Amino acid sequence: MASTFQFCEDTGTATNLPLRGTGRFFNVADVNWKNIDSTTALYSDWPITAGNNSFRKYQFGLWTGSFNSVSNVVFQHTTGSFTQPGFTLIFTGTSGYAAPSTTALVGGDLTLTGLLTTGLPLLLGTGGPQSAAVTTLNSSGYSSYIVSQLQTTSSAAPGDTPTITYSVSWQEN
Repeated sequence: MASTFQFCEDTGTATNLPLRGTGRFFNVADVNWKNIDSTTALYSDWPITAGNNSFRKYQFGLWTGSFNSVSNVVFQHTTGSFTQPGFTLIFTGTSGYAAPSTTALVGGDLTLTGLLTTGLPLLLGTGGPQSAAVTTLNSSGYSSYIVSQLQTTSSAAPGDTPTITYSVSWQEN
């Protein structure tokens, strides 16, 4: 028995109750912060200009497969950092969804050190990230949203940012 995990992402305007995105994408392989609310648009076609923020990303985890329980789910920034001046990487966990925007996100600053030692605990639910409210799954289900945003100042240098790695860990029975 083993669970299968994948990252997913919601995009678009808020719909339904509880709120979720109008677009839901599965098996999302990267984040690519950019100046558009899209999982498929190339980030090079939608650059973030210095002094502005990326659109917020509403990603979440999905567990499927055969397992008794998944619990103690933690999001962590594990490797890489933005060492050049003018960049801040912000993350937060929530079950609330709002249409992604460039409005500054308030949350944990993962620019340099990440959450390798502490992690960001995530809630779980079977109805989607928008209804995650428990700490243990006993069947296929979702984590709460992992909301992220790349924020820049006017001193941010042009070009690509360094690569960072983040992960989700959990206990499984």
